[in-house]
Amino acid sequence: MERMATALACAAIDRHLAGVLLFNLDPGRIGALGRWLAALLGSQTRTVLAGAATHDEDLWTRFSLSGSQVSITPGALFDQTVVLVPDLTQLSDAGARAAIATIGADVAHIERDGHQSIQVPKARWLVGCRREGAGELSRHLLDRFALRVDAADVPGELDPPPRSWRDAVERAAHATPLPMSTRVLGYVMELFTAADAGARRPVAVARLARAIARLDGDETVSVRHVDLATEHLGIPRHHRLSVVDDASPLSRNDAAGPAPNRTEEAIQAPEGPVPQYLAAGAGFEAPSAVHTSLVAVPYPEDEPMTRSRLGSVNLDHTSPQWSNVAAHGRPWGTVPAHDLTDLSITASLLEACKLQVMRCPGHHGSAHRLHVTAADLRRHKRTIQPTDLLVLLVDHTCGGANWNLPAALGAHIAWAYEQRAHIRVVELGDADSADELSARQFVVRNALDRRLHRVLSRRPGRATPLAHGIELAGRVLRRFAGSDRSVARDTRFVLVTDGRGNVPLSASLTGQVDFPVARRGVEDSLYAARQIRTLPRTQTIVVCPGSHRTSPVVTELAQVLGADILTGDGDNG
Repeated sequence: MERMATALACAAIDRHLAGVLLFNLDPGRIGALGRWLAALLGSQTRTVLAGAATHDEDLWTRFSLSGSQVSITPGALFDQTVVLVPDLTQLSDAGARAAIATIGADVAHIERDGHQSIQVPKARWLVGCRREGAGELSRHLLDRFALRVDAADVPGELDPPPRSWRDAVERAAHATPLPMSTRVLGYVMELFTAADAGARRPVAVARLARAIARLDGDETVSVRHVDLATEHLGIPRHHRLSVVDDASPLSRNDAAGPAPNRTEEAIQAPEGPVPQYLAAGAGFEAPSAVHTSLVAVPYPEDEPMTRSRLGSVNLDHTSPQWSNVAAHGRPWGTVPAHDLTDLSITASLLEACKLQVMRCPGHHGSAHRLHVTAADLRRHKRTIQPTDLLVLLVDHTCGGANWNLPAALGAHIAWAYEQRAHIRVVELGDADSADELSARQFVVRNALDRRLHRVLSRRPGRATPLAHGIELAGRVLRRFAGSDRSVARDTRFVLVTDGRGNVPLSASLTGQVDFPVARRGVEDSLYAARQIRTLPRTQTIVVCPGSHRTSPVVTELAQVLGADILTGDGDNG
């Protein structure tokens, strides 16, 4: 909690540190943290919630009505505001664009709704994100959040910010930045010499060190403050500067001449009492020294095998494949209309109201009709419903030591990623299942979901309730095929099994096995498979280990499904 409190205080001191990313934060507690930060910024600060339904009009401009005049002023991004985003992976494109354009920027240009101005962004962004989900986000967006803290242990009740911190924030608003020597700047840059991280990360460390020095009441920034900054960010410090820091301002440092060498052991945790800012508030634990053993690096986007959901897949919504999708999905905003399809009447009339006095000075006379032009028309902006479906049925009891399940399913998962398909997973026969007699199903958010990766690495169990798994998959396929035939396009059902189902469907439903089982599990599987073959626009593929490619049960199951047989190495059977 101490790290997070310090990060919020530093964000309040320096508006260039406006982006605070909280890993693994309970979304229900972001409001309390927002109010805590607002209390540091001043009594006039308000909080604004942003999410999947946020659009440009919520952030950039504000409309007010005074008598018969409609005025347009800069919006929440340019007020003393705390923007709260419970889940960054769910933030709309409009919200992401606003964050990229304003966080850490000196100025921002507004050209909207006839309003043109240059403003200074003042909003602070407090966003939550699962650490494993950060790899799905655009690196360009993540780069804007200089302060990153693990927030899994945020308490339900927070003590108010200490008075000394509020005074430091107030002084920083009217004071010049603290001086930083060239030796300290060199120390900051050396922290990143081994990584191609660009310029934003060392700049963020330097700004954080300056804010910490301000909290501590110091007059200059020293190496100790940089060490505390890296500790709060969780950056591993594998490199050390081999010169003495004299904490002198830049002008004095140039005339001081070279400093004597300093060994690595000399730059360790600071000795003496705990800095003032660490022990300033009740409820915050202040460390007695800077810890060098760090649990997690704050830049999960640098980890291998992470793919961004923004920018890596570009959808052409004007192509014929999306023509039937435009009028479907939940509306979450409006955009200018180029035709009369899916018009938002309310938004169009409100747009026309802004310019009535300009178009007709005598508009407010008795019984005067509203002047509406084509430029006022607005249409709904809707969420995109997946038009494709991938159903994966994974039997963990098939295969052997050489069975490579990720390679066998890689092409199908890549197809789902490229098409942004809806993905449903049905799995059975794993050793970790709570009920080995039945299959289970779940929905993954997209092809990058870590739960999908865990499915590909489970240990095999003893029972194979294949009939129940095919029955569950059939329900999903029938529901998708019958939901909206004008939207649904392609369905792919991939069945990974060796066909040897040894649990009858009745045993899966009742939890009791009537012996002898004999061939009842296989017959139930074939019966459930016959109900799938008749579904329209459904491609069925049976994937099995190479050693079972010619197995009679696999061949019979594929014939009933009308499916192709693929082996684990991707060859046709």
